[in-house]
Amino acid sequence: MEGEGTSSKGVERSRKLKRICVFCGSRTGLRSSFTDAALELGQEMVHKIDMSLL
Repeated sequence: MEGEGTSSKGVERSRKLKRICVFCGSRTGLRSSFTDAALELGQEMVHKIDMSLL
């Protein structure tokens, strides 16, 4: 497998992520601060990197 971002001929390809999913866990758990932190991270990435949040 070639290095990430390169084709088989070694030419650099431009890759831009369009969507990101922030996994908060399979249950709500006891600490809502983890969910809050995951939501904040996702929102910051959407604003700074111009992505869609799933």
